[in-house]
Amino acid sequence: MNAALARQTEAYAPGPELRMAAVRELAGRGLDVGVSASPVLPLLTDREESLDLVARAAKAAGARTFHAHPLFLRASAAAVFLPWLEREFPHLAGRYRERYRDGAHLQGAYREMLRERVERVRGRYALDARPDAFLGARPEQLLLFT
Repeated sequence: MNAALARQTEAYAPGPELRMAAVRELAGRGLDVGVSASPVLPLLTDREESLDLVARAAKAAGARTFHAHPLFLRASAAAVFLPWLEREFPHLAGRYRERYRDGAHLQGAYREMLRERVERVRGRYALDARPDAFLGARPEQLLLFT
């Protein structure tokens, strides 16, 4: 819900307040809505307090689910993202290069730590984990070819 950071990281995307207004509008019209706080940027948006602010706003806007996943950084994205990070947050660039040197996904202790934070936040606001939780029974998959 940090509008300044959102503007820095996603200059052309709707800001947090506008996104929550969309959640509020959809929920107000009877739709089941979920919020994804993804991608979580290590050392920038992964603090429990940051996740809590998003979940609290999501719940207040009428969301039923909440989840978050760490930044997925493929080489093609890293070619753009890491130079940006060096300009905007130079003190973090080396840590990102270290964390992502073995691939696009963060694994192990970091992923587990984030999962635990998200679960605690979800619990505080009684938000479900599964984006499809409101569907009940899963609908039958339609065939593309017969």
